[in-house]
Amino acid sequence: MNVSLVTETFNFLEGSSVEELRTALRTAIALCDSGEVTEVILADASGDPAIARLLAAEFPSVRRLDATGQGYDQAKMLAATEAKGEIVAYLDGDCMPQAGWLEKLTEPLRHGRASASGGFTVYPRGFFSSILSVMDFGFLLPRSSRALGCYAFNNAAFLRQALLQVPIPECELRCACYLHSQKFTRLCTPMVLAPDARVRHELPPTLRERLRRGYDTVAVCWADGELRESKWLKWGILAAPRFYADAIKLDWRRLRTGYQDLDLAQWQMCLGLPLFPILRLIDLIGITGALLFGPKSRKWLDWSSSRYGKLMAIACWLVIMA
Repeated sequence: MNVSLVTETFNFLEGSSVEELRTALRTAIALCDSGEVTEVILADASGDPAIARLLAAEFPSVRRLDATGQGYDQAKMLAATEAKGEIVAYLDGDCMPQAGWLEKLTEPLRHGRASASGGFTVYPRGFFSSILSVMDFGFLLPRSSRALGCYAFNNAAFLRQALLQVPIPECELRCACYLHSQKFTRLCTPMVLAPDARVRHELPPTLRERLRRGYDTVAVCWADGELRESKWLKWGILAAPRFYADAIKLDWRRLRTGYQDLDLAQWQMCLGLPLFPILRLIDLIGITGALLFGPKSRKWLDWSSSRYGKLMAIACWLVIMA
């Protein structure tokens, strides 16, 4: 089956380096040269003329789609609409795949076992980054072939027609991958985990990521009333401790069952458990802000949604330190 490989510049827009993007494009071109990929598409949301010049000078075979002003999910859906392949595979500009990544990611699709698959994404090796991997990608633990309740859009593949028929929901979120995966599940065609399709994700700024994910914890409930957590919204601000405690409970469970998949020893797993309640305090600020101020709080808590987001994040950090 023909594969269109899509990468993006949204992470570049958020502060990822040009060199990270260049590396991702080189990887994509190598897959194209090997015959695994029919075409490479860059969904360019940056609006930066330097990106077009980079492609012309170093990657002339890459097809650039102008997605200026579009969000992370919107840019990727634009690429799916324009793709020529029967399979659309996504690799973000801040991710580095390991050997055999694409073949393993698309295997469930090529053999008819699923219409969508998600790979195994983690941050670079190290104790602290592994703890953050649990917090951000813990839904991929344990690393085994199974149905997915959520996926990482930086490392995923879809039958193109299935993606167009079940598009990513539009909502006030940077990425609606959780909601999207739930849509597939409700249609009785759940996404599957391709456990050996591994990528290493560049470590993002911790404060930025935690505030955004705190906001997202509540925002997904606004977008999908069928989620079990949605019923907590009726409690208003009193729901904040419930969201906070539930996230920590999941962290503990995922680390205990998946620490070996992160190359951690048992003593490191025990050392990591007390860190979750501390780090999730930043999430709690995002949760509280979302519950108090609703969707308009996104411009303060999600740096990708507003030029003022970074200033508000710094202000939040000062509040924490005080």
